[in-house]
Amino acid sequence: MEPLSSDAWIALGVGAVTLAGVAFGRLPFVPLDRAGFALVGAAAPLATGVLDLAGAAALVDAEVLVLLFGLMLLNEALAEAGAFRALTRWATRRAASPFALLVVLTLAAGALSALFLNDTIALMLTPLVVATTRALGLRPLPYLLALATAANVGSVATVTGNPQNLIVAVQGGVAFVPFAAALAPVALAGLVVVVGVIALVHRRDLFGVPFATTAPPTAPSVPACRGGRSRPRSDGRSRC
Repeated sequence: MEPLSSDAWIALGVGAVTLAGVAFGRLPFVPLDRAGFALVGAAAPLATGVLDLAGAAALVDAEVLVLLFGLMLLNEALAEAGAFRALTRWATRRAASPFALLVVLTLAAGALSALFLNDTIALMLTPLVVATTRALGLRPLPYLLALATAANVGSVATVTGNPQNLIVAVQGGVAFVPFAAALAPVALAGLVVVVGVIALVHRRDLFGVPFATTAPPTAPSVPACRGGRSRPRSDGRSRC
């Protein structure tokens, strides 16, 4: 086995630091956030000569970028139309207990993440989950944990669930239906595990507590805009 070249060691070092920065958000003595780590990590191979501009351009997959951009536009349109808020209300009205709400939320977050990007589902539903649980007199933590884990687990099911799936499907030439047929059962089993683990760890918050099924979710509070005025959005948030 031949020893690694200096370029290979540089690439491994840049990749390790970039992944650590993105995973933890901050590193000691490094004034960068996740976006900064991603940008510097992408530029470092060019700056060190590990990659030339043509080689870097060849690594960019235009199909994946275009599809991601389209999904982001669709997600924003759904948020503007109030689709995520409507789904939260639907789930709340059909849940007869705190545990039932956990099950409905987990399945809904998993299904939405399979159709759309998991990051978007987590970001869009988090304020709604907090507002809903507070309106119902429930502790938000178990439901936020369910949302975070279900969004990741559910995204396994389809090509559009997360960017990694897109890259695998595009590079491997795997169509949407065969991909889903192979991985949707895995995602469903994972969602069952999510419900079971959270129900076990947070059983005091899910069983034997009051549950006001008629309380509608309230809109999350927003910071005051400059000038003291804000315009309501269709999904319940406000913007300046």
